[in-house]
Amino acid sequence: MDNKIRQRIILAFIILAYNAIGLFTVCSIMGSDSYYGDWTIWMSILTFPIIIISFIYRYIQAEPLYPIFIIQSIVLILTLYLGDFIIRRINNK
Repeated sequence: MDNKIRQRIILAFIILAYNAIGLFTVCSIMGSDSYYGDWTIWMSILTFPIIIISFIYRYIQAEPLYPIFIIQSIVLILTLYLGDFIIRRINNK
């Protein structure tokens, strides 16, 4: 496999995992959520760049959760495009 394609695939998996962690954190951030705990504060700080919009929405309206999935899907697509753009720029130099 070409090194450029391999870099893009690895970056896509990293972005996907990072976004999934952020999504799980936002879905667990309220005190009434099943997986709420002290870890949510640290993971919120770690993933804050991608969960900021979902975070704000969740504090404005705690239920339902499906808009958070929609917001995070849009953020995932934008982040994948941005990551791909950066990798292409680095590889062209």
